[in-house]
Amino acid sequence: MMTYALQKIYMASLKKKYQFFCKNLSSPQNTQEQILKQTLANNQGSQFGCKYQFKNIADVKAYQKTVPLRSYDNFKTHIEKLKSGQLDELTQEKVVLFEKTSGSTDSAKYIPMTQSFFKDIQMATAPWLYQLYKKNPSLLSSRSYWSISPNFSTVESYAGIPVGLQDDSNYLGFAGKVLSRFVFATPTTISQIESFKEWERQTCYHLLKAKNLGFVSVWSPTFLDNLLNKIHELWSDLAPLLKKQRRKEIERALSSKNPWPIIWPKLKIISCWADGESTDYYQQLKRRLPDFQFEQKGLAATEGIVSFPFNSNKILAYTSHFFEFLDLNKNIETQTPLLAHELKKGGDYSLVLTTSAGLYRYHLKDVITCDGFLHNTPLISYKGKLDKVSDMAGEKLNSQFVSDCLRKAHEETQLKYKFALIAPTKEPQPEYHLYLESDDNETTKQEFRNATENYLKQNPHYDLCLKLGQLNTLKVIHVTEGFQKYQQLKLQQGIKLGDIKPTSFETQALRL
Repeated sequence: MMTYALQKIYMASLKKKYQFFCKNLSSPQNTQEQILKQTLANNQGSQFGCKYQFKNIADVKAYQKTVPLRSYDNFKTHIEKLKSGQLDELTQEKVVLFEKTSGSTDSAKYIPMTQSFFKDIQMATAPWLYQLYKKNPSLLSSRSYWSISPNFSTVESYAGIPVGLQDDSNYLGFAGKVLSRFVFATPTTISQIESFKEWERQTCYHLLKAKNLGFVSVWSPTFLDNLLNKIHELWSDLAPLLKKQRRKEIERALSSKNPWPIIWPKLKIISCWADGESTDYYQQLKRRLPDFQFEQKGLAATEGIVSFPFNSNKILAYTSHFFEFLDLNKNIETQTPLLAHELKKGGDYSLVLTTSAGLYRYHLKDVITCDGFLHNTPLISYKGKLDKVSDMAGEKLNSQFVSDCLRKAHEETQLKYKFALIAPTKEPQPEYHLYLESDDNETTKQEFRNATENYLKQNPHYDLCLKLGQLNTLKVIHVTEGFQKYQQLKLQQGIKLGDIKPTSFETQALRL
């Protein structure tokens, strides 16, 4: 009864944002223009706002003309000043934390976040969750599992500003955070566990304990798949911790071919990524769990939320941030980006964000396709990254970073090699292969492999995927005539001989 009452109250708190979202679906341009004007007005006194004279920007066209498109590298100096204590660098509002994520040229980047930014996120999570509960009222009396990762990183802060969110409940607002203490299947304190094995043990225990689990929200489908495997593996250790009746139920279930609907008879919906590199893993998980309904998550980057599930589609989060779209059928360098209501069905676009946390005309480099419209608001799906990125499980490795890792490993070990290339593979398990051609001794080759892995782990997402078991460790594949074989593959793909360039990273699986 308490679970039902609390979730009913929480659902009521979401209603106004849901109604606002629905009310303005026919005129997203008006809402988008208002978001931009408000963001500029709130931050015209910041160092960035003064430099670009936000107070004199009257409309979208003036904004696009005045402020150039920017990557993280263009913001890096500003963010370093924030980290050193110059807190009005990008916004007039206080930065409450940095979120650490992968960069396109560095091993990590630090994204500033403000209270207004979290409120903007809630403008998307509220209509998503309200509709979810409205369509599935049984969820009101059940518990939920929201992915909570272990705390592998060291405590980090800059100018008194902490680095890193503890769990997804931070995006749900104050009411949602309070609610999470009572209805989450796992306690949020589980994020403080530093031992990976203990985190696995505690997560599996709490999930098994939650017979009334109704909703699961994870990002990568491999995250949930690995937890299901771990339940089998740890069962003999976990069984004595459960009450007798529950232990017997699970024991009987695990001996069957399809134990999960028996273990969680109220589980109704599993929400996870299904687009881009996650497509295959999403389908695999659906085949493993045929009795449950799946919801395809929208696109959410650390820098901002782009889309969320709505009416069985993924809709632009037009009430959260200001969006622009680069048409990938035109020259990115010379075009004026389109606005949300100007997209065409079937078109491919690269996203540009402006957020209340101080990212102005930030080129996200995610590629989306416009699948159509709900009234006049775009429905979109994620296709991949504009730059050369491999992202099987959320690790987001890019070519320049991988190349730098190999270079540093070479400098450290002095291995003499003729060919070194890293590429992903999904079979039999997701992992990266280091195709290596070298006449050096085996000890030095192993040292080179270890050094490369260590540098790759400076990417926090890659490191986390390894620790969560979503990726296997880097595997060396010894080859002969490596570049020649690589060249032949490219020729077979129709690439001209003169256009084939040596590379140290491929985003597709290879067989050399």
